[in-house]
Amino acid sequence: MDWLQSLDAHPLAKKYLIAYIRSEYTAEPERFSLLDLARNAAMYYSKIERPPSMRVMGGNDQIPFALADALPDVRLNSPVTSVRVHPDKVSVTVNQNDSHLTFDSDFAILAIPLTTARLIDFNSLPAAHRKMVDEVTYGEVTKVMIEYRKRFWNDARWNGRLATDAPIVYTWHATSHFDHEHGILTAYTGGDNAAKLSLLTDDERIKLAVNEIEKIFPGSSDFIENTATTAWLNEPYTRGAYMALAPGEVTAHWKTLQEPAGRLFFAGEHATPIQGYMEGAVESGQRAAQEIIGVV
Repeated sequence: MDWLQSLDAHPLAKKYLIAYIRSEYTAEPERFSLLDLARNAAMYYSKIERPPSMRVMGGNDQIPFALADALPDVRLNSPVTSVRVHPDKVSVTVNQNDSHLTFDSDFAILAIPLTTARLIDFNSLPAAHRKMVDEVTYGEVTKVMIEYRKRFWNDARWNGRLATDAPIVYTWHATSHFDHEHGILTAYTGGDNAAKLSLLTDDERIKLAVNEIEKIFPGSSDFIENTATTAWLNEPYTRGAYMALAPGEVTAHWKTLQEPAGRLFFAGEHATPIQGYMEGAVESGQRAAQEIIGVV
């Protein structure tokens, strides 16, 4: 935040950057690593044209379903309770139907958020990996998606994107790639505002987002067809947004995030330079698989 305030820039530009950091990195500027911000800026904004974001036509859930179809054994509703790393194997214990089952494997890949990994009992992680699991910071985020029967924003010559200092922080048009009369605006809220909105009920959170947009575009709520919301802090298997490295955490944990702990390998959006995105999570899984094949 000191760096941001020291910039010779218009106050409105500084407010926009604060809103951008809250929404893009899901953290308050003073709690987000300036080094990681610079790393992301070098990766995404060193060229005038930013690569387009790709989408899965038909829904992103096709990816996990396709992965599940290709695997011989998938256990749902079986949270991992302990991981034991041995010199010649890895033992993973899960809680399934109120029973504890243990599976032995030559290797294991931990592909869950580290927020959730903190609930697992590890027998002997190296000190650097133990600190990484315990300390890596995640952001806070909520989403409210509002489907309108009419894309009223087209009449206002607006593209659907807002950056605000209101509780909803950011909006964007989530269905811009569809040619349809209906449209969905997403209110994407990060940082302290997301933590506060996570304390609300779903109905309260939706009402707040609808009212904030209504303030700016009176009459817009008349076109609402459907709404949905998620507060990732409240989700038991995420317990937060994606990784949002705090000051000092890049130098403390970056190398360890991509290194195995014996026969235990790490994957996920946090174990890749492309943090926060499915693409990064996929690439981290490919890396871990290739490393295991190299060992074998």
